[in-house]
Amino acid sequence: MRFIYYKLLPKRFRSISMYCYRFYFSRSFCDVDKEIKLFNIFLGRKGATAIDIGANVGNWSYVLSRLFNKVIAFEPQTELTRPLHDYGPTNIIINNIALSKQNGELKLHIPLYDNIPYPGCATFRNITGLYTSKIVPVRRLDDYNFTDVDLIKIDVEGYEQDVIDGAAETIISNKPILIVEIEQRYHDYPIENIVNKICKFGYDAYFLFNGERLPFKKFSYEIHQAPFIEALLPDPKRYSNNFLFIPYAKTEIL
Repeated sequence: MRFIYYKLLPKRFRSISMYCYRFYFSRSFCDVDKEIKLFNIFLGRKGATAIDIGANVGNWSYVLSRLFNKVIAFEPQTELTRPLHDYGPTNIIINNIALSKQNGELKLHIPLYDNIPYPGCATFRNITGLYTSKIVPVRRLDDYNFTDVDLIKIDVEGYEQDVIDGAAETIISNKPILIVEIEQRYHDYPIENIVNKICKFGYDAYFLFNGERLPFKKFSYEIHQAPFIEALLPDPKRYSNNFLFIPYAKTEIL
């Protein structure tokens, strides 16, 4: 956390303070928050259930909890979800478990930069450089048999395919709005493969760029991602990695 007074705050306010910091100082998160506020228009009501996959410290869960009756968060690293637990929202259910296409356990790699662990960049991918690892439990989302799901957000550092494979039944039966972070630097195949997989479920794809929602057909890796892939945290004003998927039935509202 970058603001020095963070640890001086009462624990129940820390999750809110982290959200406010990202909203006002991260252009990309501000733009995404504007997208989230459109969900009431898409749904025509307050959302029933939102699922936050890769919840990290809970910024998305906090935002979604204001617009949905229930938020179900999945994050295997207990140290990351502690602020969300301290916040104590009654409509957020926290699951310290990862999602995949099968049940069991997987090794989670946490990169080290200057010997400091970055749990927010943890991944199941094989990575280069220094890192530490730990075994975490994994399950398929479909095994939970969730109903009334209006939105699913996925941010899993290159593990999107496996998460989607394990959530296909939930997506097909509920037709939620999907927000998926996809970065080409994490894949040895075109990210169009992931986009097309989701679109086959009955979705139109968009990406967020400079505050605008654009059709995926206008996305260019060479323009929107390639110039910035060397940075650990690329400039959010120019780097596009959030993709929005709207079911066919809701695209008429756009």
